[in-house]
Amino acid sequence: MIGKLRSGCVRKSLVLDMERDVDLVRWLDAQPNVSEAIRAALRAYISAYEVTLLSVYEAVKALEVQLRNGAWVPSPDSGTADEDPDLAAQLDRLGL
Repeated sequence: MIGKLRSGCVRKSLVLDMERDVDLVRWLDAQPNVSEAIRAALRAYISAYEVTLLSVYEAVKALEVQLRNGAWVPSPDSGTADEDPDLAAQLDRLGL
């Protein structure tokens, strides 16, 4: 074991392939604090795909500002859209 872990800490390890993962190895080697860099990268990845009420609210507010500033949002013309007949049948069965 390399050093003693603080109470409440967990050690995880991973194996990197020197050919396939050379970009990751170089990036990790350039980090002053590898553990902190990995934590930040994982959190950024997780939050990029996490939809929360806050993220929806922020998106709506951003759209509101764009519309207030004159952004034009085209409305779909229901007469020209090609509708997938199978999808339409499934939605009809669901009552949508």
